[in-house]
Amino acid sequence: MVKLIFLIVKEEKWFSSALVGGIFRIGLYPSRVFGYNTPEVTRVAINGELHVGGRLSIGNGSVLEIEPSGRMMVGHDVLFQARNKIYIENRFEVGSQVNVSWEAQFFDTDFHYVENMENHTVRRRSKPISIGSHVWIGNRCTVQKGSVIPDDCTIASNSLVNKDLSDNPKYSIFAGIPAKRVKTGYERVFSYTKEVYLDKEFEDADVTEVTFEN
Repeated sequence: MVKLIFLIVKEEKWFSSALVGGIFRIGLYPSRVFGYNTPEVTRVAINGELHVGGRLSIGNGSVLEIEPSGRMMVGHDVLFQARNKIYIENRFEVGSQVNVSWEAQFFDTDFHYVENMENHTVRRRSKPISIGSHVWIGNRCTVQKGSVIPDDCTIASNSLVNKDLSDNPKYSIFAGIPAKRVKTGYERVFSYTKEVYLDKEFEDADVTEVTFEN
């Protein structure tokens, strides 16, 4: 088991260039969509707790803000690519081998309170977010408070996750606003070696499908 690293910054940092090395890497992975040579400020404000079990990368132009009451727990090999927004007021748990594309956002709070005008009750504005392992989240997704994304699944781009999705089969794909299961039996290829092999195979325009041996 990887030993958890406990980090409390208690201040805000602005990074105009990448911080490389160690288990917490900031300002990397500029997207080809925005231009590789376009520097953007990456803002990190950790006033709560950040527990990192392995390598955590926060992409170029992203914002990570953890309030004093917030806690973020991360496994190993977790990547938030360019222009992600992460705001934690409650609790944000992320497993291992998680890849988040650009311009996604994760908010475990509504930021404001809403009053029920019939009985004048007000509910708590924040709830934990939980993301499992081997998860791929597409670009421009929004994950809201109380959301649970289970292991071995994919969230299609531009989707809104606002509930517990754990009561679904492994290798499910979710899409839409709000996100619903649209397909099962598929998972992103996380292996770089496999990706290189596939790129080579598909150089042949006549090849439409490649099968891996078990």
